[in-house]
Amino acid sequence: MGYDFYIDDWYSIKKKEKEYPWPCESEVDRTITIFSDDVLTHQEGNSYMKHTGLGCLGIIIPKEDLIHHETRVHLVID
Repeated sequence: MGYDFYIDDWYSIKKKEKEYPWPCESEVDRTITIFSDDVLTHQEGNSYMKHTGLGCLGIIIPKEDLIHHETRVHLVID
């Protein structure tokens, strides 16, 4: 049994992969590697959520590193 959904307004990064800050209260210096095929959506400020793989909130990505996509992407969780 799986779950599928669509995202109409999303982002990807320009480089093939890059490490970004992913702070939390207990680990303020934590980072995460984002890949060019990850699907990201904008949160408040300059924070983004990664929907591909394990969903991750609060990733800090500068706008100049992003490509905006208005095409619909179909994601499936198995």
